[in-house]
Amino acid sequence: MLKTMTDDRFLENFLEKVRGTLYQRLGESEQNFLKELYKQFRFSHQELKMLVDMSLDLDAWQEPGLSGMYGRSSIPPEADKRQVFLLLREHYEKTKTELKTYQRTKPKKHEQPKLKFEKISKKHTIFGSCPVRSDQTVCCNLRTLDLVLNCGFGCSYCCIQTFSERNQGKIYFHEDLEKKLDAIDIDPDTWIHIGTGQASDSLMWGNQSGILDHLCAFVRKHPKVILELKSKSKNVSYFKDHDIPKNIFCAWSLNPQIVIDHEEHLTASLEERLHAARQVADRGIKVAFHLHPILYFDEWEKEYHALTQRILSLFQPQEVLFVSMGTLHFIKPVLREIRESLIKTKVHQMSFVKNPEGKYTYPMDIKEDIFRGVFSGFSPWHDKIFYYLCMESHELWMKIFQKCYASNDEFEKDFLSMLAHKMRL
Repeated sequence: MLKTMTDDRFLENFLEKVRGTLYQRLGESEQNFLKELYKQFRFSHQELKMLVDMSLDLDAWQEPGLSGMYGRSSIPPEADKRQVFLLLREHYEKTKTELKTYQRTKPKKHEQPKLKFEKISKKHTIFGSCPVRSDQTVCCNLRTLDLVLNCGFGCSYCCIQTFSERNQGKIYFHEDLEKKLDAIDIDPDTWIHIGTGQASDSLMWGNQSGILDHLCAFVRKHPKVILELKSKSKNVSYFKDHDIPKNIFCAWSLNPQIVIDHEEHLTASLEERLHAARQVADRGIKVAFHLHPILYFDEWEKEYHALTQRILSLFQPQEVLFVSMGTLHFIKPVLREIRESLIKTKVHQMSFVKNPEGKYTYPMDIKEDIFRGVFSGFSPWHDKIFYYLCMESHELWMKIFQKCYASNDEFEKDFLSMLAHKMRL
């Protein structure tokens, strides 16, 4: 039993200490537990903030909370606050660093919010560069078209796109999209790779507001634009009913179904995505696959090997432009978004290290195991299609591919040359 401290002002003092933390996001039992801890040990603001964050993470991971751990531990009556804090932190770190499993948890069912479609003002730009482009990692220099802002899906690792607003169902479309596309300055003599899947899913909206009509007209005017439509959707009806320009291809982000069930809420299933890709390829349109983010969990080798074999069984290498591979990358605001959203997710149940850009990601040895294992699954295609690592270091490229580009510009040039050749542009 925790000692009781008779202090009429303890609650006022406690609430002052937790000001600015996410204490109010905790469940009632964990809130009461921290109040009782504060009565006895008078933790500092920083210590309480850390305990709150630990509690929220454990709840998101669907693992036993701090209160349960404390009740089961043989903490000596004379223990001071430092000893108690360290014991709680050790429990959290042990749970965080152990190889996570999805076998003990059931995916939470997510209901699609009622979507509210709004228009973006004429001044809002649509053309830019990939938001994670960096000279610190090997990058393809992708340019982007942000045709729709916010997504109808609810992927847990995509909380950087303000998950709370996405749950409110606000989806933003551009006014005068055709005019904005016409206003983009495109060099007619230079190949350029443009993607539309950075601010929203490229296919889930279909031709709403004439998006796909306008994109097809845009690339017909610019034959050296290679347009990528990246998706986790099964909505490919437009591609069955329309004549698609040769310089458009469709790409799907793929993960094993167990990851989709737990982390990629409201998206199409793995088989639905692969079937959609098969339908597009049957129309003579090239496809590509992004295995990104690859998650590290207890059955990752078996699950991702099965995924690679499924791709090999459904497609011919001449139909597939490339396969990209990537893992998780977090910045601190993303972790806060996850904690505030109260979603059930294990994506941040991992050991973090900082990469050259200051983002938190898997340690190098884990990344090497992941990429080497997944890449080996594609061994029958190794000399038939293009592979690359997304947002990863030169060192990792050398470990996986035994080669690397001297610069991002060199990578972009080689990548564009491959795309143009294979798409017969």
